Order: sequence, then C-alpha cells, then structure tokens
Amino acid sequence: MNTSHQRRILILLALSGFLFLTQNSVRAQENESTQNHAALWKDLEGEWIRYGGNYFQTKKITRGRLVFEGWTQMGEFRFRKTATLDLVNSGGITFFRESENLVEQADGRQVESTEIYQAPLKIVDDVFWEVSRGIFVDSNQEPRVTANRRTSDAGEALLIAARSGNQARVEELLTQGVDVDHRSDNSYTALGYAAGCGHLKLVEFLLEQGAGINQRARFRKTPLAVALEGGHMDVISYLVDSGADLQARVWHGGGMVNGAVWWGHPVVTKYFLSTGLKANDASPQNGWTPLHTAVFRMLNGPQAKRARFTECAKLLLAAGADRNATNNNGVSPLSLYREAKGKDAPFLK
Repeated sequence: MNTSHQRRILILLALSGFLFLTQNSVRAQENESTQNHAALWKDLEGEWIRYGGNYFQTKKITRGRLVFEGWTQMGEFRFRKTATLDLVNSGGITFFRESENLVEQADGRQVESTEIYQAPLKIVDDVFWEVSRGIFVDSNQEPRVTANRRTSDAGEALLIAARSGNQARVEELLTQGVDVDHRSDNSYTALGYAAGCGHLKLVEFLLEQGAGINQRARFRKTPLAVALEGGHMDVISYLVDSGADLQARVWHGGGMVNGAVWWGHPVVTKYFLSTGLKANDASPQNGWTPLHTAVFRMLNGPQAKRARFTECAKLLLAAGADRNATNNNGVSPLSLYREAKGKDAPFLK
C-alpha cells in the first residue's frame, strides 16, 4: 500500500469519525433541548399576570396553547387572543413563538392572523420574564422586558380579589399575612382597585385593616386618584370624609379636578369644585389646567363620552375657569379649541 493510498484511508477514517461525533452531538443537543423544553413547559403552564399603563394582561398557558387577554386596570375587557404556542431554540436562547392567532376585540369582532410573534423567555424565582421587540418576529422596536407573575401568587391574588370585590378572599389573604398595601409592578393597591371599581364595603374594610388612604402607586396615584376613573361618588366622598388628601397630584402634576375631567365625570367634577378645589388649578409641571383637559378630551376623547367632557368644561367655566390661561407651551383652552374648530369658532358651541 503506497503512502498516498494510506493517507486517503486516514483522511476517510478521520472524516467518518468526525461525522459520527457530529451526528451524536446533534442528537445529544436535540435530546437535551427536548428535555429542557419539557421542564420549561411544566414551569410555564398556568395563568400569569402583568400590569402596564391603564391595563393589565393575563396569559393562560397549557402545553402548545395560549390564551392572552387584556383588560383595563379597572377590569373592563379589551381583547382576547388565542394562539398556538411553541418553544424554539436559536443561538442557545429559548423563545416562545405564537402563531395561528385569533383575536377577539371588545366590540365582539374577531380577526385571524398568520403573523408570528416570538420572544426570548426565562423563568426565575417563579417570575416569567419576556423580552419583546414588538408584536411580530421582524419588528425593529427597542427591546422591552416585562415580568409576568402567577395569578396564584398571594399578592397578585389580593389585587385580583379587590378588583372583583371578593371580600371573603381579601380577608383570607390578609389573614395569611399579605401586606394590605401590596403592589405589583405597575399596579395600584387593593384599596385603589376596590375604590375604582366601586366596592364601598370593601373600601371600608380595607381602611379598617390599615390600608394607606394616601398610599402612592402607579403614576403616583393615591386610592382617591384611582377612584376617579370609576366615578363612584359614594366611594369618592367616603374616601374624602376618611381623610384622603384632596391636594395630592399625580406624576404629571394634575390634581383631583383634572382627574375627574379626564375620565369624563361631571358629577365628580362638580363635587370637587364644591370642596374648594380651584377650576384654574394648573399642573406645576406643564401649566395644564382642567379646562385644557376638558377641551382636549372634547376634541380627542372617546366619541361616546364627548358630551360629558363638554359638560365638565361648562362646569369649569361656571366656576371661573380661564379659557385664555396658557400652559407652558403658550397654548390656551380657547386656542386649542379654535385650532380644531376654526379661528373664529365660538367657544364650546
């Protein structure tokens, strides 16, 4: 056997050995990935919740299936998405991938989509971390990290029970040692949710249990500031009579009158004005008055509520609101209105 032939045999043997090792390595990686996915599915299954601006979202996960729902912070339905859910590996990172989406809107419309959404995930200390670049795979949005927690977590369960007005469950959780002022990331307190959803008896009970009546939460809102969204006058007046701070301001500097106007509650607006709060109460941050808010919402708010924003504006004007007061950008309620309606348009007609 000549040297050249020997060399070819050695090369073939080496190549065969490399291919054998590579195939076994791939099989080992596949088996490891399958085992890891099985463990991850076990950790993922269940219901998770996270909070954002004026919403919270839940993910109900079973192996291969997702039900993703969105609600306002006060528990009003926004959407429901059902999707096929897969776990995939790429570059040593595990992603969950949603496909075959069916989205149900708040108005009952249903939309099917073939778009694929995927995001890296990791579960650490029973927190489901998700890194998102937006809705779809090819999105170029900046990464956003969100933390999802189990709805069975005692603190999360307290907020859920308060929102639904389940006093028996609230009592049970407090007995177990849950902090009455517990907050999740971006959530309000149990007292805030009970107040915003109009559960007066639960509000009374939580205050008896030592809930902070002026405890700050999301957007630096106190429970009274949260209560404005629901517009429940019995709860609002009870909080005020119990010592809620009427002078409290939220993150953008708006006060209680501004909040009542933003949510379109004329009765609440009138009530706050009767307590001595001023119609021209401007935010120290931006100079925005309640009348600015009323006009903005008249022009841009939900169509079904625009008559209520107009009523709020008229109440403010009757209480001495200045239609020519300028904010930090030199914009007045009158100029804001006429920019949309025409420079000679009569104000609020």
